Amino acid sequence: MALKFTCSKCNSDMQQGVVVDLSYAGILSSMWVEDQPETGVVAGIADNHKRKLKTITYRCSNCGFLDSYAK
Repeated sequence: MALKFTCSKCNSDMQQGVVVDLSYAGILSSMWVEDQPETGVVAGIADNHKRKLKTITYRCSNCGFLDSYAK
């Protein structure tokens, strides 16, 4: 059974989804990474092998507020 979330801004129902990141490898689900980001050698953020968790994002069906959770 899916959990039901209500918006903390307007109390409406929230819809589950994901925020995607586009890369040369394709479309990826966003992730939460522990600690502050480190700059990569080529560009962007380095893969520093710290704890990583995929995120699930809920969107309010009324006001559009996004609320993300790391799992």
